[in-house]
Amino acid sequence: MLKKNTMRQKLNQCKTLLKIFFKGKNQDFFVQFFRYCFVGGVAAVLDTGLVVYLTDYVKIYYIFSVIAGFIIGVTVNYLLSSLWVFHRELSSVSKKQHVIDISLFTFIGIIGLILTIIIIWVLFDLFSFSILISKLIAVAIVLSWNFLARKYFVFCKIGFLDNLLNK
Repeated sequence: MLKKNTMRQKLNQCKTLLKIFFKGKNQDFFVQFFRYCFVGGVAAVLDTGLVVYLTDYVKIYYIFSVIAGFIIGVTVNYLLSSLWVFHRELSSVSKKQHVIDISLFTFIGIIGLILTIIIIWVLFDLFSFSILISKLIAVAIVLSWNFLARKYFVFCKIGFLDNLLNK
């Protein structure tokens, strides 16, 4: 009987954790980071898959592959981050703020893209790592930059640029 109760308690704890991390609105930093990593993982799989496919199979120069992967990744990331990670309903944001948010989100992503290209260039061209390993290392490094910049500049309570413009 004790094992059944312990098992049931552990199952309930798991359900509670799953609800915290996957359901509903949550402003907790670590929950948002977990969700951002999950969203980033989805975007990174799409991005990386496209980079490897275009570079290794279509034989496109890797810089162009990285840019194409970036466009797909940032689009998926913005939509899922807005709706699930930071809970910004797209219809509740003014058109002006929406344009500012997308622009800033993309600008932060472009900085991440530049960092990614530099990291991949160093690892792939200079140290002869495979494109996959180079890309995975770049993803790991750029993840922290993207999360923190987007959390504090795009999805803060008052829009960052809007706040600067109104001073």
